[in-house]
Amino acid sequence: MKLLCPDSTTNTNLKPEGEADSSLSIIKIFHNQAFLKLLTTLNPCLMKLHLHSDIFLKKARAAGFASSFIFISCLSGSQALLAQEAPNEKLIDFKVTTDVVSQYIWRGTVASLNPNIQPTFALVAGNIEAGLWGSTDFLASYKELDPYIACTIKSFKISVTDYDWTFGNSSYFNYKNSSTEHIIEVGLNFTGTAKLPLNVSLNTMVFGADKKWDKNTDSFSDKQNFSTYLELSWLFKPCTIFVGMTPNNGYYGAGYGKIDGFAICNLGISSTRNIKITQDFTLPLKGSFYVNPQAESVHMVIGITL
Repeated sequence: MKLLCPDSTTNTNLKPEGEADSSLSIIKIFHNQAFLKLLTTLNPCLMKLHLHSDIFLKKARAAGFASSFIFISCLSGSQALLAQEAPNEKLIDFKVTTDVVSQYIWRGTVASLNPNIQPTFALVAGNIEAGLWGSTDFLASYKELDPYIACTIKSFKISVTDYDWTFGNSSYFNYKNSSTEHIIEVGLNFTGTAKLPLNVSLNTMVFGADKKWDKNTDSFSDKQNFSTYLELSWLFKPCTIFVGMTPNNGYYGAGYGKIDGFAICNLGISSTRNIKITQDFTLPLKGSFYVNPQAESVHMVIGITL
């Protein structure tokens, strides 16, 4: 918030006398010994401000700015007290990143074969993170926007994600289960420990456009499919090996209505290397190789994080 101070060239004769008297009274209070003792008790920094108050007094008397001066002093003192109590704490942190990938492969399934830019914007407060993740290809033929919220408790993370990658004729704000384009997913993730570099994630689509395929009508039914994806990944520096699987017919693997039963749908390896650009800036470069045994497809993806 900016405080607009009167310029030195302002005609102070236009100021009502009553307001000037009020400012002088406030200044006298500011010089009262009991008040000074109170301010000094709150914060020693305020005493330093008082030492320069005589120089400021003449300008404050003319401009009627004494009350603002005291407000700023008290505000500075309260901020200093907060800083002393929690010098390194941030109530809310902002997270902004962007990935650029040669292809967009998600859990072994092809989302877009074109290069994609994938920004993230999130607010982080303690162990809670809420944000938006998106992906758009350079040809403007693919668009995805996924609001999410996640809570981390030690080595576990619980998340809820609202996927939308269709963006057809339906309104984005249509959340009617029978017609919405959204898919709501609940996820549970074990992030591993220093002694156990194993990451386990379990994700299930619980609401929205994830419907069962009806082979009799060769179309989607009104029943929820509950497509589920389980992935285990193990860190072998500098590489990570991962295997993903699905228990039944659904979004993953070969896709809706193709092959029933359990399947390995995502198998591969990834590695990240930090490329030093300047003394203060490095560029993370990530390469991944994916195999989808059920769909009998392979993909190689290169990406950078900005």
